[in-house]
Amino acid sequence: MEGTVVPATQGSIPWNHKIVDFVASLRNPFTRWHRYGHGGKLDSVDVQILKELLQGQAAAPVNAQFRQSYEAIARRVGVDEETVRNRVKGYHRSGFIQDWRTIVNPNLLRSGELALWLDVNPPTSKDEVVEKIRLMPGVVLIGHYYGTLMAIILRYRDESAVKRQIELIRRVAEVDTFVVGKVPFPPCSRSLGKTDWGIVRALQREPRKPCVAIAKELGLSSRTVRRRMQRMIDERAIFGFPALNPRAAQGSVMSTLLVTYTMEQKREVDEKIGTHLDAYLWHVFHMLPYGIGDPLVCGFNLILPDVGEAEEVLRWAKRLPGILGVRIDLGDGLETLYGPLDEEIEMGSALTSPDRPVTGDLTPRSP
Repeated sequence: MEGTVVPATQGSIPWNHKIVDFVASLRNPFTRWHRYGHGGKLDSVDVQILKELLQGQAAAPVNAQFRQSYEAIARRVGVDEETVRNRVKGYHRSGFIQDWRTIVNPNLLRSGELALWLDVNPPTSKDEVVEKIRLMPGVVLIGHYYGTLMAIILRYRDESAVKRQIELIRRVAEVDTFVVGKVPFPPCSRSLGKTDWGIVRALQREPRKPCVAIAKELGLSSRTVRRRMQRMIDERAIFGFPALNPRAAQGSVMSTLLVTYTMEQKREVDEKIGTHLDAYLWHVFHMLPYGIGDPLVCGFNLILPDVGEAEEVLRWAKRLPGILGVRIDLGDGLETLYGPLDEEIEMGSALTSPDRPVTGDLTPRSP
């Protein structure tokens, strides 16, 4: 993609110098937000619960252990199970978590996932750009930010086709340069059989559906469902993917700290950011360079108490050694498009791979 990816040098990437002024201009609207459902603003406990719930301990963009118990989350966060249960209910009640889906690892179907970050500048209409991008194949998420920034996540199966789509997005947005990154999912070489795909379809719109209900639906034993489901989770074949609404994070400011650095500096910088911003950091969006010579970018998603803290975070991050570029942008919304992800499950379900036996799962459910 010659000419479509911004060079990784500070000043040439679109991390413009007006961000601090823009953040400051939003101070009053944000500080008028209401308090959160459990009696206060989203706090550091919420941050840790959301981190465990939505991403877990792995570097993948979403959580493979999406069926973990609230007791397990409570143990890692250091609170009681009832606290976790009540706060998760609050996220759903407030609309911060709008929906969940079970999705498949793109590597399972020899597919891939890309993230695009671009600034849509006037006179180009950001709303018109979004309307056109919604109609493009493979788009699963559009990240809306106050100001010029927008993010696009898309799935693809054909490398040549996705290059043409990247060029189409560039033309629609009327930009010369933007950042493209590969979204790294873990390797997954196992093929799923008919029974596995049946379980995935049963989980598709209800990731925490009880094994007993799935067994009844598919005519299997609960033991078979549990063992096969756990195997798919352990081998990173399936993930839980939430639809989030940043505007519902009442009393808090959702923001993304985008950092550009070299591969040699990544681990050290990531550790410093993770330690310094631990109370705010609920998700790390790792990306790999799309092409040779492209920049290495990472998005650190934060829940901040107010806009002023965003300014402080940006000033601190600019002083980090090894940083080539950094910016912070305030979230205005996340638009989740489940269509392409659901289509992947339908496509996989149509495959005729024979079932591979799993120890202990061969007892059929009694009629």
